[in-house]
Amino acid sequence: MDWLSIVESGGILITAYLLFLLIKEFKKSIKESKKGKVSGKCNLD
Repeated sequence: MDWLSIVESGGILITAYLLFLLIKEFKKSIKESKKGKVSGKCNLD
């Protein structure tokens, strides 16, 4: 293997890992926003 292919495969791994982290944070923020909406409804009642 030459350096270019090693760097490219590493870049793919890094990109996949970053996407995984982004999706995890995105799901967490969706859960928190749903909690906020629910508590907001409770406060209105």
